[in-house]
Amino acid sequence: MSARLSETELKAACNSFISVSRTDHSVEITLPVIYPGGKAVSVVVEEGDDGQYVVHDASQGEMQLTLSGIEVNKKLRHRLELLAKQFGCSYNSGRVLTKCTADQIPVAIVLVSNASKSVGDHAMRLSAEQADAFRQAVSDRLRSIVGKRLREREPIAGDSGQEYRVGHIILDQNEKAPIAFVEAVPNSEAVPRKVSEFLDLSDQYPDVKREAIYDDKVNWENHSLLRLKRVSNPVAFTISDSRIRAIAEPVIFV
Repeated sequence: MSARLSETELKAACNSFISVSRTDHSVEITLPVIYPGGKAVSVVVEEGDDGQYVVHDASQGEMQLTLSGIEVNKKLRHRLELLAKQFGCSYNSGRVLTKCTADQIPVAIVLVSNASKSVGDHAMRLSAEQADAFRQAVSDRLRSIVGKRLREREPIAGDSGQEYRVGHIILDQNEKAPIAFVEAVPNSEAVPRKVSEFLDLSDQYPDVKREAIYDDKVNWENHSLLRLKRVSNPVAFTISDSRIRAIAEPVIFV
């Protein structure tokens, strides 16, 4: 039988996730609340000129959006203002904040930290929305160029026997055999899965071109594109028309 859990020990273990540090004009508290990227949420407590206290997140929530390549435009800013309001906070100049009296500080810390996390969580939500929109844009472009020779999400088995739903397959002029596997790659997070897929398909279909159309409107780490280049031909979306046409309508020299 396991030892009886001690309430005191459990409380101490939970409290160990909280750290507090003081500067000349403020106190920073790190809490066991986590942004999508794994960073713990911290809030800052400052004494205001009016005797009240200002509790804010030092723009850490918005920073999660910026690091994900998401632009905080007017529309998104309005959404974040409404979101912060649900926690009794405001969203101003990128910061989640609230004002309170000394005895309200503990509650304010909890509210600001959770509001800031919710702002940061938008990075995942908006990234998923952008990825879906990008995949659709790639599909639309391919369909307009290739027409009935395009197949989407059809199962293809790799050399390992693993079955993949390849995003786009371009067939030959007779619509019999694949001449290119084309995948939309919206961001760096999608690279490992695409690399694994292309690598497995390369031995099984050595004569079929492997094209990775990536979204060049987002920030890319160089090593992600280099990994794609090892198993495919990476093409920026904004200049992908000519590449697609070259595959679908190759020039034959006589």
